[in-house]
Amino acid sequence: MLLTQKYLPKNTKEIIGQDYALSRLKSCVEENMHCLLYGINGVGKTSSVYALANEFGYEVVELNASNFRKKEDIDSVFGNAIKQKSLFKNKKIILIDEIDGMTGDDRGGIQSISDLISIRNFPVVLTGNDISGPKFKAIKKSCKMIEFKRLEQGSVFKILERICNEEKLTYNQDILRKIAYFNNGDARAAINDLQSLIGNKEVLDLEMHDREKKQDISNVLRIIFKTKDERMLYNILNNVDMDFDDLFLWLDENIPYEYARDDCEKAYYYLALADIFRKRIRSKQHYRFLTYINMFLSSGIANSKNEKNKNIVNYKRNERILNIWISNRRNNQKIMLVNNFANNLHMSKKKMLKELNFMRFII
Repeated sequence: MLLTQKYLPKNTKEIIGQDYALSRLKSCVEENMHCLLYGINGVGKTSSVYALANEFGYEVVELNASNFRKKEDIDSVFGNAIKQKSLFKNKKIILIDEIDGMTGDDRGGIQSISDLISIRNFPVVLTGNDISGPKFKAIKKSCKMIEFKRLEQGSVFKILERICNEEKLTYNQDILRKIAYFNNGDARAAINDLQSLIGNKEVLDLEMHDREKKQDISNVLRIIFKTKDERMLYNILNNVDMDFDDLFLWLDENIPYEYARDDCEKAYYYLALADIFRKRIRSKQHYRFLTYINMFLSSGIANSKNEKNKNIVNYKRNERILNIWISNRRNNQKIMLVNNFANNLHMSKKKMLKELNFMRFII
């Protein structure tokens, strides 16, 4: 089991570093008022709602806003939840998580939520990381705004130390402080880092690089392709100054030069898995999946090889984007010709596009 799940706070006393935000949240719930919790990832927004509910006997009905984009879906699911009584308990909290995940083509979803929270049968708690956009203006007016501040390094350290003591791990406090420092107030990421460092009931000391330190893409590829050392692979992709889409193209282009046959197949398998999670991030805005993408692109591809290629490989950029651009330019010229001449030749545009190569006399 993931440590982040195992050590979810069971009551408000286990929430560290958010005393003021918790007191305001408790007041809103008791007074049946709607509120919007905002702040960076991993500071305890969602955990606080469940801890409060567990402590005071509320049922939590959770809806993930990024899963609902149409007005009809919001009206059906959220509308029923806020109008119907609790099945199991007298009190209920409606939790709408990741409200900022409703971006782009939400087809009236935000406005629908804004209309429904005018109903005050039960307290509604919304959470989000970035709610600065103008589309959230109506929701902000209807809710109490509660900021969950970035956790201090000492607070994250206390969380890590408690987990180590509960798990009976051997650890060095300096290592825990280092993990807390590099995760910059994100307790969830710090706990994930801690779990990745555990070996034989001991917290290992990896040489953790500053997340702001950037690596050259050639060095990153060389580490992935030439080693299986988890110490070197750890956090390597967090340190490359490159968009993930570009990184996919670099790996896609250079895997065949480093890996042969079965190794190559395994490497592309992990690249494909990473691509699946990349698509889920785009469609659902679940940025927590970046952890899996990071793992598949680094450790997954690195451990696909039986032995490293001893030859020196000059890594090169993938030319797929350029080829697509060139192809689109050619197609645009063809489409322009078809639009100009199809009617005069009494042909459908579809048929003329297929037979254009046999009609060069027109050009």
